[in-house]
Amino acid sequence: KTIEKKMIKACVKVIVLSHYSIGQLKEYHHIEKSEVALIAGGIDTDRFKPALDKVDPRKILGLPVGKKILFTVRNLEPRMGLDNLIKAMSIIVKKYNDAFLVIGGRGSLEKMLKETVSKNSLQGNVAFAGLISDEDLPLHYQAADYFILPTAELEGFGLVTLEALSCGTPVLATSVGATKELIPDPKYLFKSGSPADMAEKILEYLNISVEKNRQISNESRVYILNNYSWDKAADSYEKELYGAIEKRG
Repeated sequence: KTIEKKMIKACVKVIVLSHYSIGQLKEYHHIEKSEVALIAGGIDTDRFKPALDKVDPRKILGLPVGKKILFTVRNLEPRMGLDNLIKAMSIIVKKYNDAFLVIGGRGSLEKMLKETVSKNSLQGNVAFAGLISDEDLPLHYQAADYFILPTAELEGFGLVTLEALSCGTPVLATSVGATKELIPDPKYLFKSGSPADMAEKILEYLNISVEKNRQISNESRVYILNNYSWDKAADSYEKELYGAIEKRG
């Protein structure tokens, strides 16, 4: 915190990714809004784009073609809410047995999370993909019917949310940190991070029609193209950098 304070004091401008981060800066470092520039993260929309269909990416990744696939990629750490998501799966499969959750990432909770899967007899409905390479990441988004963001606390931005949406994969998420700033519509947010509330929202969307799912997918892609392209973010950064240079003289 002391190092942060000294660095921020030396800055002409502090660039943040979200209104949530602005609030944190004000709370911890008492920075005025005039000293902060909000520039949301950008997405390489050519790399993160929808596939022609979900069959090919699923075959490449060895995922079940006929299942409804939920995907999340997180550090396997306490604040990510993955334990609650796995518990939500135990509720979901009782009503929708074709649901299949893929969890990407590594972390200190890996052993505990795998034990939770076993304890709830979810081995046929939950798979751990381990550390996902940059090359395979777009394929995982493209293969999924929904991306799930179960964060329990401290979500400063959530680039994975934008990457998923850019691939035309709708995101269902907890209303934590900056996530509610990124989600296209509040109807995609869980009431809370509890397993029951996660399960309720996920089941709602697992049961929508193919046509409705296709519509949401298209809307997700357009939303990113209109608001979070890398070109748009880069132009904003360039403007702030030139402004800082002029202020320094």
